[in-house]
Amino acid sequence: MKASLFFGLLSLSFLAHGLASAEEFRCTTENRPGSACHNCELDRSVGSGNSVNANGSAIRCDNSLLGHDNIFWLTDCIGNEDGRMVHGAGAPDSCNGFALEDDILHGICRATNGARRYSNINIADYFGVSSDNLWGYCIR
Repeated sequence: MKASLFFGLLSLSFLAHGLASAEEFRCTTENRPGSACHNCELDRSVGSGNSVNANGSAIRCDNSLLGHDNIFWLTDCIGNEDGRMVHGAGAPDSCNGFALEDDILHGICRATNGARRYSNINIADYFGVSSDNLWGYCIR
């Protein structure tokens, strides 16, 4: 019984250490060689299937750890709440005029009353890469 309890606790300590040791990279427009998510820019050339998103609804970032780019779809990570970009999904359906400068994504979003509102977010709060998920994910 004592041996089972000891190995159970030992296993939990390895699991907790493994979870805590994952290195996280928040995405940035800065050049950070060796980072998994840097030199991010708005990409107007990528598309889904045969359709190209001229609305600039993807962000492409260099991934020095994998040796290729990561592509983040704005529609997967950003929502529109009454004219403000927020964590969620679907923002490109009601926002446009996207621009990315110094880690800030700017856009104009439709409010519930139909008015257009300027909105911005810091991409480091929305897009990330970790040593456990080098392909990237939405930060919620």
